[in-house]
Amino acid sequence: GNTYAVDLDLNILWKTDTRSQNYFDSVMIKDDRAFVGTYSGTLYALDVTDGSIKASVAAGAFPSVVYGDGGRVCTPVMVDDILFFSTSDGLGMNSTQGGIAAYRFKNDSFTQMFSETEYGQGSTYTTAVITDSFRGVYFSTDEGLYSLSTDMKFTLITDQMIGIRASPTLVNNQYLFMADYAYEKNGVGGKIHILDLEGNILAEFQRPSEVDQWTMSPVIVIDDHIYGGTDNGFYIFAGKMLNNNDEPEVGGGINPLWIAIGVIVVLMIIFLIICYFMGKKKNMSTDTSII
Repeated sequence: GNTYAVDLDLNILWKTDTRSQNYFDSVMIKDDRAFVGTYSGTLYALDVTDGSIKASVAAGAFPSVVYGDGGRVCTPVMVDDILFFSTSDGLGMNSTQGGIAAYRFKNDSFTQMFSETEYGQGSTYTTAVITDSFRGVYFSTDEGLYSLSTDMKFTLITDQMIGIRASPTLVNNQYLFMADYAYEKNGVGGKIHILDLEGNILAEFQRPSEVDQWTMSPVIVIDDHIYGGTDNGFYIFAGKMLNNNDEPEVGGGINPLWIAIGVIVVLMIIFLIICYFMGKKKNMSTDTSII
């Protein structure tokens, strides 16, 4: 398997043999290094100018009868000088084994900082999260939503988000949008979940039944729209999204427009009732005067 660099006219600038397959994972660029994971369990650091191999490490943990001794090393995410990445047996939707690893990369050298291989399958990509109180990544697994910090604190955030294959989408550096892997016809799944970074579920939306199917890709959130795809199609949710100045409304809340309309209707009914009784009283007074 080769890794290529091309210009915008698709002219090949260089190619490097990374000695294994890589079907779905993109290259990650950081400064003058390109990081490439493979299905042989090896993570490479390449020079971005000429593609030469500057460093490599056997980082996979799941031998595979299909892909070799190491298994799949997914695209890394770098926070500070730490590379975080998922590993698996490389069998896609049929995968049953997965893990998370962290390596420090400094002076063209890899140093293992953390490895966990017991939680089953997880999301292909990890999501970098940097706040005043946390630096590291969040990722989904068969056991729930986890985080791993740059000081190697491995934390189960919530066990309610299980069996999700897509990586969480970080919005406004405060909320995580997560898409179920399974779909509603299975009796569980088919939803988009919004959580805060403590794992509290703030809102949930059911995917449209016309396209609801297996989902391994994360959603994209732009302004007040959620864009998502499944094995059966594409969908869009439109509406006001949460932001840093909003109090979350569990279940979506009530549209303020309907509240305003309801208040106006009630006031109109009260006004008509008052007019009715005032008119009736006036007629009674007129009848008394005639007598």
